[in-house]
Amino acid sequence: MNQLREKEELLKLRPLVPTQPGTEEIESFQNEVLRPILKYQNDLFMTFLKGQSHFDKLDRNSGRKHYEEELNKFLSQAAIKNVLLGMVLGLLTNEEMEQYQKHTKENNKRLAQMLAQRVADQSFG
Repeated sequence: MNQLREKEELLKLRPLVPTQPGTEEIESFQNEVLRPILKYQNDLFMTFLKGQSHFDKLDRNSGRKHYEEELNKFLSQAAIKNVLLGMVLGLLTNEEMEQYQKHTKENNKRLAQMLAQRVADQSFG
């Protein structure tokens, strides 16, 4: 498969996610690229997380705020974080990867926040 066709195939996989236009380059990247990938990969993220031995031990009974704190600690473990990042980065086009790498630290922070929010929303319905 040539690169153009591969790019088109990757982009077709992504669901449409209604967003506000970003005012900054990094915000636009988050809304136009990262959020659709997170939505597309949601079931895979949840399957992976539920397969981790300590995920089901996170305390949901102490309220959402406490749960989110525990969840953030859990997701920041290097092994967990790297697998989740790989699930996202593997769906970037070459151009998107270049854009991602311009602001790796900020993009990783935004990804972690969005993913934690998604998981917490699903855990608390």
